[in-house]
Amino acid sequence: MPSKEDIELKEYYENLYEFKVIKRILKMEYPWIKDIRVHSDITSYTRLFLEIEVDPIKLMKEMGYKKMSDWAQLCYDRGDYYNSGYFSVMFNGSDSDDKLHDDSERVKDDMQKIIDNVTKSEVIPVEYKLDRPILINDFYFN
Repeated sequence: MPSKEDIELKEYYENLYEFKVIKRILKMEYPWIKDIRVHSDITSYTRLFLEIEVDPIKLMKEMGYKKMSDWAQLCYDRGDYYNSGYFSVMFNGSDSDDKLHDDSERVKDDMQKIIDNVTKSEVIPVEYKLDRPILINDFYFN
């Protein structure tokens, strides 16, 4: 359970302008992203980790995957929470497992580049910027 300090910091970071810019750009670039939030265990780390909620059906169609993995499909059908550091674990049935992993890595790297470009931008005044490096932690659906 997150501490009161973690909850307050999470709200603080999610309300900063820079976070909102990152969230908006990523959601525009990747329409299968439903939401982005800061991981709740903030005080344990010197970085901010993002949790990205995806629509697995939209993601599957956009990436050309044939179906969800059995475990992900079961969670989806039940409405259970499912997460992974790589969205490729949610799917199978494409050309190969290597393609799934490569696609996932490429998209995650591209997303990280967007985040890095926003955080390095001088357009956003320092008082609206996050004070920690930001990394993508995981992809999930619920």
